[in-house]
Formats: sequence, C-alpha cells, structure tokens
Amino acid sequence: MTWIKQQNYRLPTHIVPYHYNVVLKPNLDDDTFQFTGRVEISFNVTETTDRVQLHADDLEIDEDTIAVEALTLWGDFDNHTVTQDSLRHIYDIKFSDSFRVGHRYRLHLNYKGYHREDMAGFYRSYYYKNGVKRWLASTQFQPTSARRAFPCFDEPGSKAIFKVSIGVDSGRHALANMPVESIDMNEEPGIAWYHFQETPMPISTYLIAFVVSDFTNLSNSDGFYSTWQREAAVGQAQYSVEVTPRLMRALEAYTGQEYFLPKLDQVAVPDFDAGAMENWGLITYREIYILYQERVSRAMDKQNVATIIAHELAHKWFGNLVSPKWWKYLWLNEGFATFFEYFTTASVETSWRLDHQFVPYAVQSALSSDSLQSSHPMTVDVGSPNEISAIFSTVSYSKAGSVIRMIEHCLTPEIFRKGISQYVASHGNQTAEPDYLFRALQEQYENEMESPEFDVKTVLDTWSTQKGYPVITVTRNYNQGQTTVRQERFLRNMSESPTDTHDYKWWVPLTYTTQSQLDFNTTTAKTWLEASQDSSLVDVSAASNEWILFNIQETGFYRVNYDARNWALLTNYLNSESFTNIHVLNRAQLLDDAFNLARAGVLNYGTALSLTKYLSRETDYIPWYSALTGFNYINRRIRGMSEYDHHTFKKYILKLFEHVQDSLGYDELEIDSHTTKINRNLIMSWLCNYEVKSCTDYATREFAALMNDPDSYYISPNLKSVVYCNGLRFGGEEEWDFLWNRYLNHNVNTEQVIILGVLGCTKNETLAHRYLRKTISANSSIRSQDQYRIYSSVNNNHYGIEHSISFLEENYREIYEFNNNSTSSIVSVISGISGSISSQEEVDRLKQFISDVVAQEFGVNVATSALNSLRTAENNLVWLNTYGSTIMTWIKQQDYRLPTGIVPENYYVVLKPNLDGDTFQFEGRVNILINVTENTDRITLHADDLDIDDETIHIQGGSEVSVVTVTRDTIRHFYDLKLNQELLAGRSYRILLFYKGYHREDMAGFYRSYYYKNGEKRWLASSQFQPTSARRAFPCFDEPGLKAKFRVTIGRTNDTHALSNMPVQSTVIDELEPNIEWDNFEETPMPISTYLIAFVVSDFVNLSSSDGFYSTWQRADAISQAQYSIDVSPFIMKSLENFTELDYFLPKMDQVAVPDFSAGAMENWGLVTYREQYILHEVRSVYFNQQAECCYHHSTRVCSQVVWKPGQSYLVEVYMAQRRVRKIFPVLHNPHC
Repeated sequence: MTWIKQQNYRLPTHIVPYHYNVVLKPNLDDDTFQFTGRVEISFNVTETTDRVQLHADDLEIDEDTIAVEALTLWGDFDNHTVTQDSLRHIYDIKFSDSFRVGHRYRLHLNYKGYHREDMAGFYRSYYYKNGVKRWLASTQFQPTSARRAFPCFDEPGSKAIFKVSIGVDSGRHALANMPVESIDMNEEPGIAWYHFQETPMPISTYLIAFVVSDFTNLSNSDGFYSTWQREAAVGQAQYSVEVTPRLMRALEAYTGQEYFLPKLDQVAVPDFDAGAMENWGLITYREIYILYQERVSRAMDKQNVATIIAHELAHKWFGNLVSPKWWKYLWLNEGFATFFEYFTTASVETSWRLDHQFVPYAVQSALSSDSLQSSHPMTVDVGSPNEISAIFSTVSYSKAGSVIRMIEHCLTPEIFRKGISQYVASHGNQTAEPDYLFRALQEQYENEMESPEFDVKTVLDTWSTQKGYPVITVTRNYNQGQTTVRQERFLRNMSESPTDTHDYKWWVPLTYTTQSQLDFNTTTAKTWLEASQDSSLVDVSAASNEWILFNIQETGFYRVNYDARNWALLTNYLNSESFTNIHVLNRAQLLDDAFNLARAGVLNYGTALSLTKYLSRETDYIPWYSALTGFNYINRRIRGMSEYDHHTFKKYILKLFEHVQDSLGYDELEIDSHTTKINRNLIMSWLCNYEVKSCTDYATREFAALMNDPDSYYISPNLKSVVYCNGLRFGGEEEWDFLWNRYLNHNVNTEQVIILGVLGCTKNETLAHRYLRKTISANSSIRSQDQYRIYSSVNNNHYGIEHSISFLEENYREIYEFNNNSTSSIVSVISGISGSISSQEEVDRLKQFISDVVAQEFGVNVATSALNSLRTAENNLVWLNTYGSTIMTWIKQQDYRLPTGIVPENYYVVLKPNLDGDTFQFEGRVNILINVTENTDRITLHADDLDIDDETIHIQGGSEVSVVTVTRDTIRHFYDLKLNQELLAGRSYRILLFYKGYHREDMAGFYRSYYYKNGEKRWLASSQFQPTSARRAFPCFDEPGLKAKFRVTIGRTNDTHALSNMPVQSTVIDELEPNIEWDNFEETPMPISTYLIAFVVSDFVNLSSSDGFYSTWQRADAISQAQYSIDVSPFIMKSLENFTELDYFLPKMDQVAVPDFSAGAMENWGLVTYREQYILHEVRSVYFNQQAECCYHHSTRVCSQVVWKPGQSYLVEVYMAQRRVRKIFPVLHNPHC
C-alpha cells in the first residue's frame, strides 16, 4: 500500500472549497507550545461522494467535533469514520450519507497543533528583549505546510476566501493577510480576539499567513505599508518602508493591474528558513532581507533588501493573483518573480546596474545548474511534499527567469509587457498553466506584427518541457565566407553517457554581431535554429580577419563555442585597447562560456585561459564576477596539486589583478558606485585569501583598530568580511573571542551574518573545532537557519578541510546523537566536505573513515550513501587528473621571469669538469650571497639539466632557515625552494648547493667540443651561456638584469689548463687526486650578468701580445692563424676606448677559438669565445673579405665589453664595429662593397 499511495498525492477533485473560517489560539507561554484551532470549510460538490478528503499534518483533530452542515440540501451526516493517511497527510472522513452534485456544505472540526521550531507550519521563533527570551509565532506554509496550521485542501489550485480570527494574550498582537476588522477583549479573560476582514478574493492555502508577536512597526505616511520587527530594530526598517511603495508602483505600471488589498505588512522574523514568503498582504522575511542599517550593513545587503522585496511584490501578480494549477508549474511563480526582482528594482535603483547583474547572478548560475544530468525541466511532474520542495531550485527560479528574459527580447520588451498585462488581466484570481501565458503572448505578438516570425508556444515548449539547454557551435569557412551553427545539449561533462534517450533540441533565437558592425543593441533574433535542425547555415557578413560573436548581451539561454580561429580573433581583440567595444555582458559571457566549455572537455583550456589574459585591462565588476566564478573552481582543484603549482597559479591570478587593484584601491571613496563597492570586496577577498601582504596588512591593521575601539572605530561595511576574516586568519583566540562576542551582542542581523561567515577563517584547529561544535550544541546561540554557515565558513577556508575532517572523526557519535540518531547527519557532513576537497589524500582519508567507522557502526547502507556523497570530490579529482597538468603548463608558459624579491650579490662557483669518461658528468658547487628586497618564504632560481643534491642545501643568515619542499619546474627551468620561514626584506642570506651537470654536445651551457691531435680525438669543455644557458653550468639567477660579482674555481687535470673571465689567482694540487689542479680565479671587479660568465678547459696553446694582455687560445697546430687577431685586438680596443671615453678595466683579454661553436662569437667579459673562422686567419689562404669579417667579429665582441646595456647592445655593437672595420679597411666605405 505504501507504493500505491506514493503514486498519487493529489486530493480528489469532487469537493471544491470556496470559503474557510479559521479560528486559532496560539500558545507561547508554556512548555507544550500547543495551540488550539477551529475551522469551518464551505465547499461545492462536483461529483457525488460520501467522503471528504483533506490535508492535515501534525494536527490532533477532535473527531467528536466533526460535523457537516448542509447549506443548500438537507442530508444526514452524523455518522462518520476517520482514516489518517500519514504518508500523504490526507485526513479521510467517510460519512453515512452522500454529498450531492451542485450543492454546498460546510465542514466543522476542532483540533490542536504545535508551534514547532522547524520554521514550517504555524511555528515558533524567539528573540531577546532586555535579556528575556521572547517567543513569537509565525507561519511558513509554502509549499505544503498550511495543513500543519489547519485542516485544509492544501493545493495551490484550491483557492478559497478566508476569514481568520486569532486570540492572543496581553503583550502581543496578531497580524494576518487582511486588516483587523475588530478586537474583542471580552470574549475570554486575558485574551484579545483579533477578527480580521475577509479576503476579497480566493486565496491558495499556501498564501495564508499569521504572525503573533510583540513587534513594533514602522509605516509610511499613509499607513498603507508597514514593516514589523523587534523594537530594537525599528530604525533598520527605514529603507524597506521607503523602497516598497516605489517598487509597488513600478510593478503596477508594468502589469497595468493595481494591487488591490487594503494594506501591506512586511515582517522581519528572527527564525525564517526561506528568504522571504509572498503571503497576500503579509510578507514574511528573514531579518537580513528586510532590515538595513546605514553604516553597518553592506551595499549588497541593501541590494538584497530591495531585490527580495521586489521578488515578493511581483508574486502579488505572479503566483498570488494568477496561481499555478499545480506545483509542476512553479516556474510561472518563481520565474517571473526572479525576472522582476532584477528589472523592477533596476527601474527604481537606477545606478545599481541590476539589468547587468542579472546575467552573472541569474543566467550564468542557471546555466551551471542546468548542465547537470540530474537537472529537471521547468515544467515537471511532482507529487509528494519532498518532490515539490525539490523543485524550488535554480531551474524554477533563475532558469525560468532567464527564459522569460529571452522571450522578452525575442518579442521586444513592449510587446512582451503588453502580453503579460493581458495574461494577468485574463486569469486574475484564477489558476493558470503555461499555455495560458503562451497564448497571451502570441496574441499580442500577432496584434503588433504583420508577419510573426515564430510561434511562442512552439518555441517555449522546447525550453520549458525539456531539461538542459544547447551549446551552439559556430564554425566558419573563412575561404567561402560561410558560417554554420550546430546545436547539441550541453552537459558539464560532455563525455558522460546521457541518462536518457530523449533527443534534445530547441528553438534557439540567434543574435550576433561582427567586429566591423559592433551592434550590441539588437537583441531580437536575426534567425532561428529550429528544433527540427541539428545545424544550419547563417548569413553573417564578416571578413576573414574579423571575429563574429553570438548571443548578444547573453539574452539567449545557451552557450556558444567557436572554431579555434574565431576564438583567437576574439581573444586578440579583447587583448587590445578596443576591448570595451565588446559589450560588458558579452565580455562576461565569453569568460563564462569559455571556462565551462573547457571544463566540459569541448574547448582547449589553453584557449579559455588565453581569453583571461585580457583581465589585466578589465575593471568592471560584471566580467570579473564571471571570471572569478570560473577561476574559483580551478583554484580549489589546483590546491590538490603541489604547493608550488598552486603558488604559480596564484601568481598568474595576482598578475591579472594588478590593474583592477590599482583602480579600486583598498579604501572606500564617497564617489564609488554601487558595483565598485561590491567589486572591491570581491577583489580584496581574493587578494587577502592569497595572502598578498598589502591586503593582509590593511585588513589586520583595521581589525586591530576595531578591537582597540569597538564602539567607535568605523570600518566600511563593504570591507568587513575581508577585514574580519583576515583578523582571524592571522590572529588567535583573543581575536576569535572578540568577534564571537560581537556576534552575540550585535543588534543588526546583517552584521551577525557577516561574522558567522568568517568565524571559520581561523587557521587554528582548536578554534575551528570550537566553531564546528556549535552545530551539535543545543545552546549554540546560532539560529537553526544559520547553522549551515558554520561548515560553509570552515570548508571555504583552505585550511578548513583538514579541520572539518578531524572534527568528524572525533565527534561523529555526537553528531549522530544530536540529530536524533539520524545517520543522514553523518552523510550530510561528508557531502558538505566533499565539494571543497582538493586532494586524493583527503578523499582517501574520508573513505577510510567510512570503512572503519560508518560501515562498522551504522551499517553497509549508510556507508554506501556516504561513499556516494563523495562522488563530487572524486569527479573533481578526475577533472584534475585530466586537465591539471595542461592548465599548469599553460600558466607557467605565461611568465618565465624570476620573482623580484631576491637579488644576488655574489657567486662562488666551483666546478670539476669531466672529459675523460663516458658520462661527461661534471661536479659543481655554488655559494650565492643574496639580498632580500621583500619578505618571501621561497627562493626561486634557474637550473637546467643539473642534478642538484636536495639533501645538502644549506641556507645561512640569522635564525635557522630550512627547506620544506623542493620543486623542479622543468618548463621554466626553475629550481624552487619553499622555506620554513620568511626571509626578511633588508637582510642578506647565503645559499649553498651541490650538484652535477653534463658536458653535452649541443654547444650550450658548459658543453664539450673536440678536435684531433695526431689522429687522436681531444676533448675540451667550453661555455655558451647567452641567452639562457648559464643555468646549465650552475644554479643561478639567470636573467641579464640580475648582475653579481663572481669568483670561480675550476678543478682540471694537470694536462689541461682552465680559463675564465678573470686571471688565475692561485693554483692548488688536490691532496686526494694529485692529477687534479684547482685554479682559483680572481673575483670580478664589478657585477656581471650570468650569461657573460665563461669557462674553457682544454689543452690549447696561446699566442699573446707583447705585454701579455691579449691572448688568443687555439689548437696548437693553428697558433700561426692567431697572429692577425693578436695584432688587431689592441687597435680595436684602443679605438673603442677613445670613442666611449671609457677604459676597459679588466686585467686581461683572452680570446678562444672553439672548434664547435653555434654562435659566431660570444662577448664574455675577459674571455671571448669564437668559431674558429671568426678568430683565426691564415694570411696566404683567406680572402680580403674574410679578413674584414674576422675584424668585424673582433670589433663586435670587444665593443660588447665596453658598452653593453640590455635592450640596446646589438645596434650599438653593429654600428661601432662597422666604424672600426671601415677605419681599418677604407675600401669598405664603398656602399657597394
């Protein structure tokens, strides 16, 4: 029978209520909280029946009071039997006589109910007044809880007129949908009976409401609008009282229908599960959504108050006046309310850009939710209360609102408005289904347009009866100028197999523009992709070097993908000064689409990320919100990779932030716009979460000032979440207790909510556990509606996952017992953690807990549910394994530069070449003195093709500094040391590294070359470091601007010699290897770029000038060929010194003819290396031009010794070399020579 009952939760249709008389007497002053009630229900009979079936839940109905009064025809209804169907909440009364078709009857019954604390039905709430707990009673009936306040026909289509009476004790008053008609003080001692006027029209049961409290009100001048709240919060109601009439007038003007109840009360209920509830004439709210305190509440809090009031007022027409026949059409209520929430408020608060905010907040959030296999259509069959509650979802609200906005643009706003007005006028005080709406819009469309281009029902059926939405793939044939569009259902994971066989196709309104047109205002469809079409050709006029862009202002509820070339054209345009020519909503659309297409596997992440580079120019809140929504997912996942990878990812994001950060600053200005204030909070949250020092210093300084003077120090409300969070992140128990006490004692709920959202920011596990313990404490001082904020706050802190898991491991039994021995509470905690997990280790730890604890103590079924709740985490890890390395490769390729916080001062490089074995592996040691210019906890330098001994790393400088992790970034040749503490700005430190390298044959780094001597192959080692190969000889800061002094020692075999930039200072024979001699070279007298350091180890012989200053080294059998270079070098040097008026000030100049040399020559300080042909010259065997070429190469290398500056050296070298050559060879002055 359970299964049978579950197939139909609907009431029979043969009895139709038309009038209720509800009498209630709340009970808030004893421990039972049991109220009494009486209801009289008048009904029509549409089909002969002998039973009345209505809804009742958690009510004790006195069967002896059940009676039926025949209003139009006599009948005998004294005998009856009762059946209570607790599964379906149906109370069945079978009578001995039948009710006749076409006649009216009245059912009487008395009952008792309970003011529970679960924020449903006629429940109880509380607040404190002068330290005394004050109880109140409020209602929340949507969707299926009116039955908990009085027996009724609790379906939205069963509208009836209501008359309500409520008896309250002294000190309290009652509110209901209608104004008070009379108050009877004599009916019962100590009880005031409030008799309310009868409703002027039929009302659905879920829209009936009562509030019994001692609240005070703030009203507008004519008393029509009143906001009720705790007496201490009355000042916070001012904005709601001011904005409500303006919003109401805007809605009345739009719909052409006046609000026709005689009053509108709005109540701030301390405990309220929903955001707000649109009850006719008595709207109830959470405090944060109706109360606003200037200089305490945020700009976003004020926006929430206005938009949620607009949402609830819109329901007066959409839901209240025109009600859905059944909950399957919930989107007719919530879609329109979401639409007007933004666009009505936009017409009132004109500077808030709510028409723009609709795109990221509604459209893009709905696109995200609706991309899941588990989504549901807008129109969806539901039966049970649980099924009904489940569709109060993003689809029913934001997707429906987005589809409504789409059809508004298809029809034009004015045709749409007139059609909506007709829909409301035709179906007011009735029930409706989507076809009624579609018909009204179609009729208006046909009245206004001679040749309608589409049928509204045909189009909207594809959007309302199917779940999901399409991705439109745009492919261009650039040679033929053709554009093809194709549709398919978009899923977050496009590689997943569909869970159904439905052929998803939509009527898609296509809007587009091109680079030359830049028409971002025409949002009516230029053409349609029909549901019968997979693809179609679209006539887009665009040159092959111009981008095209579809979905203008993202008015269509679909994503757009392009071919690679068009993505590149869009990306290049965004990365130009013209980027603002693309509408701000389309900039946001491109970012959101690109991130989600890449996540789904249909767009390369390199393409998506390339698009984000333009953000370094962007300052507008809307694109930044979309971008950071996409980045947030990646950021959480990349945390599961190495610390170094996440650090690198953060650096990329922070680089993008630089311009917007400079534009916004940290301090709020009076001239700041509404969205600027919101944007500053968004950007600062990221900056401080990434522990950017300027941000965290600002936040902690502000927090300290607040602690110093909590009653007077002012922090902008828009910065509080950042300041508070970082005050805790970098504070301890004192800071945490300060904020907790501020929460306990504050009178403004928006402030309390901010605090609850940041208490989990602490890094301290004990404090995090203290906060989490409040979820299992009866006296936590945190309302049940806000309990979810606790885990959310902890889990959103990247330190917090560890704290949440350990809390679960230590307290699972208490969690279970506190939640009435509910195993779902354990599963719920695991599920909440799952969404924030970043690493396989965290998943494995939870799996171990499930295996060792959950399965053993709660059974296999519970363990299975717990494992299923981990699927989100496991899917995220699959994504990370698939895309993580691709993303990080791209990120690393965007910045090959070293951090700027460390500057080398000097190097001591010790090398022992190895030219005699098969490995050609040399040994090295480097000692680098560094200066720190900004605090940092890492050292990053270059190393390539080096085997560094991580175990022997030593860092000297003050307190003991040790290395926590070592990372080799092979893409960028970075060798990164994460330290246990920060190196301090202004301090110097030494880094000592031991390593091995390789003498390769690729003519780069410290490579090997050879020649033949007497038929025997002779090896030598030489260096070529320009531009980026010093890192192959020794770990270093291998950038030309990072100059340092160098001291070099080379250990060579005694049958070779060593050369370096400076002369040999001393030579020592190795005590353990007598055939090894160590040449210690003098320190360079000035800082040198790493690429100008050089070594040569060979058995070459030299030819020197008479004073020994100039030497040319070469094979012994080529010594005679060095004469010309020896002759010409001093002449060139002198000429350059005269020209520059700068003396060459190193103590020697060696030049080496290297047999294998990829460059022509290399201008290393004091040790210039050449290809043989550019330094050796045999007078009788070379031509004149070769001699000039030899001179030319001499000149350029020597010139570099004197005048080299990064960025200008090459042109200077060429110019001055030509001058020298022409001076030596005057014939070359002939331009034809």
